[in-house]
Amino acid sequence: MPRVTVFRAIGEMEFDATFMEDHTSDLEVTDNPIETGALVSDHAFMRPLRVEITAGVSDILTPSGNPAYGGGSGRAQTAYQLLTELQKSAEPFIVQTGLKVYENMVCESIRTAQDATSAHILYFVASLREVLIVETESTTYPPRAAGATTQQASKQVNRGETQGKQVGSSEGQNPNNGTQSGQGADASIAKRIFGAVK
Repeated sequence: MPRVTVFRAIGEMEFDATFMEDHTSDLEVTDNPIETGALVSDHAFMRPLRVEITAGVSDILTPSGNPAYGGGSGRAQTAYQLLTELQKSAEPFIVQTGLKVYENMVCESIRTAQDATSAHILYFVASLREVLIVETESTTYPPRAAGATTQQASKQVNRGETQGKQVGSSEGQNPNNGTQSGQGADASIAKRIFGAVK
């Protein structure tokens, strides 16, 4: 029966031993309250994937150990230095685990501790998370043609000559018309009283 070996790696770093992998995949559901007090869910989206890896590197190089850290004393220090440099670069890398290959990952935190029994061992917990990368595209529009605003405006219409009308110039408000009307009324009354002049 063929033997399949699944190796674990953070970027290009392989470790002497991987003790645990903790995978987290969350779906975020947004809730909005309405007048009745109930919560209505109107959207859902995936949160960045997270992986927590517990691994170790020893100063003693074993046949399965990574020779990139050296062949003796100082392997643990070299591995820790390379791990922190990978974190400080803030460049996305690939993480290979036993369950999934993660792309576009960064290292959020590294936790490690040593005591009298582990002075020559790097035992650490690395918290990794996915970064979502999007691409943007810009478009350059041609320069605006001269006179474009004038072309878009309404065309001028020739309405000919117009004359203003004086306020109060109607026939009933004309003083001359009123005087003539009064003189005609007086002559009519005198004619009925004195008769026609012969």
